[in-house]
Amino acid sequence: MTVVCFGDSITAGQHLDPELAWPALLGWEARGVPGETTRQALERFPRDVQESGAAKVVIQFGLNDCNRWETDRGLSRVSEAAFEANLVEMVERARRFEIEPALVTITPTLKGVEYEEAAEAYTQTIVWLADELTVPIYDVRDELEHLPLDELLLPDGVHLSAEGHRFYAEILRPFGEL
Repeated sequence: MTVVCFGDSITAGQHLDPELAWPALLGWEARGVPGETTRQALERFPRDVQESGAAKVVIQFGLNDCNRWETDRGLSRVSEAAFEANLVEMVERARRFEIEPALVTITPTLKGVEYEEAAEAYTQTIVWLADELTVPIYDVRDELEHLPLDELLLPDGVHLSAEGHRFYAEILRPFGEL
């Protein structure tokens, strides 16, 4: 059974050997693009998910969507409403192609209070959507928050260390076994 992992730098294993990233640890296909938002991801969804022949897809986004750049004058890169709509479309498209979707919450960071508040708000959207759409959810945010983040994240305070990817993989492993 093929599982496609569709996401951003957390899925790509940015700053690490790709073989140490959580999808590789599970033997799943990684389709992660660093810096990507759900808006951008919808453009590649047909190629990377619909045409993949996969039985399942793990959808992992949010860190870039809720990020606020100075050039955006305090606005998030993708509004919460658009983030929600983009995730709904991904789930609906996956189901249309008979691919079972799962959603993943946003990885905790050490980026600061304001960023974490935004990430928590977007995480609540993911949790609500999973319930609303009856989609399996893997709450990596809750699982990892109770562990020493300085050991699970790289020095940038955002990306997962090799140890962080191992924990992440263990949280998601059950999806491949369902």
